Amino acid sequence: MANKPSRAGLVRCADWVGDLPQRVCPECGGGGTVADPAAIGARMRELREKARLTGREVARRLGLSAMYVCDLEHGRRGWNAERMTNYLNALRSPTAPAH
Repeated sequence: MANKPSRAGLVRCADWVGDLPQRVCPECGGGGTVADPAAIGARMRELREKARLTGREVARRLGLSAMYVCDLEHGRRGWNAERMTNYLNALRSPTAPAH
């Protein structure tokens, strides 16, 4: 699936996350779905490797620990729209994304 640039050429998480396996959303008690954290993490890791970046470099750009990024990529921590967007933007820019 092609990534569509949002304003300022940044990638939005919603541009590709629809392809990922879905599960019941824990926030709304079943009224909606969210992508499986492990599937999101695997896709993020794939994109990071395609960008030829290390987890440590992405962590630096995000202002997070390398262990936290590793946990995200392996589905041990949850993803939200802001976190996904920041991660994707960190893959494209040497500076940390604005929060």
